[in-house]
Amino acid sequence: MQNKILRAQQVCERLDISLPTLWRWRKARIFPDPVKIEGTSIQGWTESTVDDWIEKKFTGQGEV
Repeated sequence: MQNKILRAQQVCERLDISLPTLWRWRKARIFPDPVKIEGTSIQGWTESTVDDWIEKKFTGQGEV
């Protein structure tokens, strides 16, 4: 299974939120920070990180 890197806009579309909301959630530590791909300027979230966050949010596990 391949674990894609999702950019901020893709995460927002997946969660149906705006970019400012994503940044507010990051600042408030509600949503994890992105990872940077070494040797590039690319940063984003692994698809599994986003999926795990969604799963925890909807199953009531952990603080979201």
